[in-house]
Amino acid sequence: PILAVFHSASAGGYTQSSGDVWGKNLPYLVSVESKGEEQKSNFISTAMVSSDEFKSIIQSQFKDAVFGPDISKWIGEAKRTNSGNVLFIEIGGIAIKGTQIRSMFSLKSTHFDIAIDNDNIIFTVAGNGHGVGMSQYGANYMAKNGADYKEILKNYYKGSSLMKYP
Repeated sequence: PILAVFHSASAGGYTQSSGDVWGKNLPYLVSVESKGEEQKSNFISTAMVSSDEFKSIIQSQFKDAVFGPDISKWIGEAKRTNSGNVLFIEIGGIAIKGTQIRSMFSLKSTHFDIAIDNDNIIFTVAGNGHGVGMSQYGANYMAKNGADYKEILKNYYKGSSLMKYP
């Protein structure tokens, strides 16, 4: 049996590999194309925190993070997956996993951009969920376009096969 994980809606047109999200590569949980995700209501969401709250949340878990007086220098480059999800992003001079940022700021996914507006940090987030395995919105899109359950499962769980369990 496989670990048949699923999520609501991927972003960037692809699901995530298990290794990028959980650090353990499973051969059937790899990044695959997933269309139709943008049909989800609230596919794009935003979250805003003050710069003081942002700094406090980061420093609560990363004591060595350094925040100077220029807010525009707090956030560095992000390393992203092929679908645009954040693997790591530099904040306060520390490389932080996208999954940690998602958790710390209660974001809907790791497919996010960060902007600064005056004294606020704004996350713009696409998709919903961890992004690994079958996308509910992607599977629904495939079904509406004629795919049966076997094709859908084959798409999202690469290399797996359906078997009758005794």
